[in-house]
Amino acid sequence: MFFSFGLLLLSYFYGCSKENNIADDKIIATVNDQYIVLDDFVKRLELTPLQGANKTNRKQKALDIWIDEHLVSHWAQQNKIDENPGFIETLELINKRTLIRELFYHEVRELIKPDSVELHEAFIQSLFRNDVVGLYTENQTIVDDWKELINSNYSFSKILQKWGNDSQVRIDSASFHWGDGAVPVLIDKAAYSIEPGEYSDIIKLPKGYGLLCVKNRVQDQFLMRDQIPLKQQMVSTVLKARMKTIRANEYVKNLMAGKQVTTKKEGFKELIRVLQPHLKRTTINELLISLPPVTSLSHNEEMGRLNLPVIVTPDFTWSIRETINILYQYDMPLQESNELRLFKNLARLLKNAVRDEYLYRKALELDLNKSLTAQKDYSLWKRYLLYTKGVSAFLENVAPDERQVVLT
Repeated sequence: MFFSFGLLLLSYFYGCSKENNIADDKIIATVNDQYIVLDDFVKRLELTPLQGANKTNRKQKALDIWIDEHLVSHWAQQNKIDENPGFIETLELINKRTLIRELFYHEVRELIKPDSVELHEAFIQSLFRNDVVGLYTENQTIVDDWKELINSNYSFSKILQKWGNDSQVRIDSASFHWGDGAVPVLIDKAAYSIEPGEYSDIIKLPKGYGLLCVKNRVQDQFLMRDQIPLKQQMVSTVLKARMKTIRANEYVKNLMAGKQVTTKKEGFKELIRVLQPHLKRTTINELLISLPPVTSLSHNEEMGRLNLPVIVTPDFTWSIRETINILYQYDMPLQESNELRLFKNLARLLKNAVRDEYLYRKALELDLNKSLTAQKDYSLWKRYLLYTKGVSAFLENVAPDERQVVLT
């Protein structure tokens, strides 16, 4: 989506004069006397894929959109949109996530190096198609029965016959190659760990459990010599991504080990009371604006309630007010008709927020806030935030005949 603003002069020039320390072949555009440099453009595409970047002439479309970002973010800053309520809170989260990303590079990504045996094994597996049948359930009683049947050496067909028609069991068939993304990684890994005709152990999945049987495995991909390097590169990329996920999860688990995180009952109940009037009819932004200011003298009792602790850890405590700021940062939806589901979503969000806070503190401990890469990423994200806020503000305040929206 491109926006042409009648109130703005949108223009850019190629091949303009440059600063002495920037090579000609690195400058791809100039916007308001600021250079768009090739390295920054690549970094921008890496952080968030741009709309239109996967279509015909995608590089030019992506560049056009990024130029729009520069222009609109500049307009937003001139109109002091960065002083609107909630903007600083969102920037704080952007800074936090930028450093968490840098921590991931520093502690996880740079240490991932699959060995030759792993690469060769994955390469061979990627040439073979697996045909599997799986049983899936979220019922623990059913899983316990499956375990008993497995221990009693029941065949998969007999387990399927017993449980195949149960309403709490789902049967699914799939055909896939290693690393093609057709099935979850846990299913992929389990399938290649057993031989055709065998069935797996119980597989713990993000939601429920699975029991898998490999019906057939056949090589159906045959490569010419000049095709092998590209296939090896694909396998290496997928294997590294999987190893990164495993190491990242282990890193978080070790970081959080032994940290007692407590949700205070009184503070959580009071938080729900504050949220209650806003459910189903407002946004977290409007709730944030409606809170009495910290310096208010006319809301002493309310101020006291807002200072009640909600989350307590060995290293920090979040009051109701601070928790609402966090809900704003994470864009917590309030339009939830089911209150029990709202409470569960709230608890899950706060759990993730606590994890992020500890990752952020670890990044600061390692001085990653001094990283030039992290500082550049933060600038790109800040510009993108200004752009999105600027577009919203412009469309809210400008009459339809003064703007043109072109869908591409």
